[in-house]
Amino acid sequence: MGDDRVLTEDGSPTLFSREYGEHYHNLSGAFLESRERYVVPCRVAERAAAGGVRLLDVGFGLGFNLALAWAAVRATAPGAALRIVSLEKAPIPADLWRGLAAELLEPIIIEGVAELLERGEHSRGMVSLKLSVGRAEDTIERVGERFDGVFLDPFSPDRNPELWTPRFLAAIRRRVDEGAILSTYSAAVRVRVALLRAGWRIGAGPRVGRKSSGTLASAGEVVPPLPPLPPRETRRLERKARESRDDGADDAIC
Repeated sequence: MGDDRVLTEDGSPTLFSREYGEHYHNLSGAFLESRERYVVPCRVAERAAAGGVRLLDVGFGLGFNLALAWAAVRATAPGAALRIVSLEKAPIPADLWRGLAAELLEPIIIEGVAELLERGEHSRGMVSLKLSVGRAEDTIERVGERFDGVFLDPFSPDRNPELWTPRFLAAIRRRVDEGAILSTYSAAVRVRVALLRAGWRIGAGPRVGRKSSGTLASAGEVVPPLPPLPPRETRRLERKARESRDDGADDAIC
C-alpha cells in the first residue's frame, strides 16, 4: 500500500499514508481517537440502547471507527440493531486489517470487518455493514438510506479538500434524520463555515489526547445539546457563512 505502521501511545497501531502525507490517526492513540472522537460524541451506545443505531462512516480508513462502534453496541446493547455504511476510495486488504486488529478486538468483530472488506458487506443477526468503494463525493449520491450518526474522518482539508466542501456536507445532511450528530476531528474555521452553509448546527468537539477540540454538528436540535462554541466565535462563523453563501462557492472549502 505504500503505508508504514506506527504504534500509537495507547498501544493500538496506525499507518502513515505516503499518498496523503499524514497518519490515519492521532498518535496519542488510534483506538482512543476512534472511541472518544467518534463513538462517544455520536452517542452510539445511547442510541443502541434505545433500540438501534444507523451510522454513515465517511472515510473507512483502517476500520477502527466502525469496529469500536460495533464493540460499543455489543458492550451496552448486544441485541440492538446496528447498521453502518462506510465510504472508502481505497479499502485496505482484509489480511492487513486482521494484522492491525489482532488481539485488540473480539474475533467476531475482526472476522466481520474482514468479510466486509472481502465482499463489500457483512450481515449477521442484528448487525449489517456495507462498504461503498469509490470517491466519496460520488458514492454518497448512491446512498439512499437515512442515518442518525456520521463519522466524518477523511484526510485533512488541505490533503483531501473534496470531502470538506459545503456541497459534500450538504449531501450528507440530506441523508440524516433530525437529531443526527456528526463528529469530526477538524476545528478549522473553513470546515465549520462549510458545515453551517450545508445546514448543520455546530458545537465544540472534545479534546482527544494532544489534539485540540474537533467539531460536532447536529441536524436540528439534540438533547442534551451539543457543547456550545463561545458566542463570539459563533457570531463570527455565522457571518462568514453568510458572506461565503453570497459568493456562491459551493464546490470549494470556504
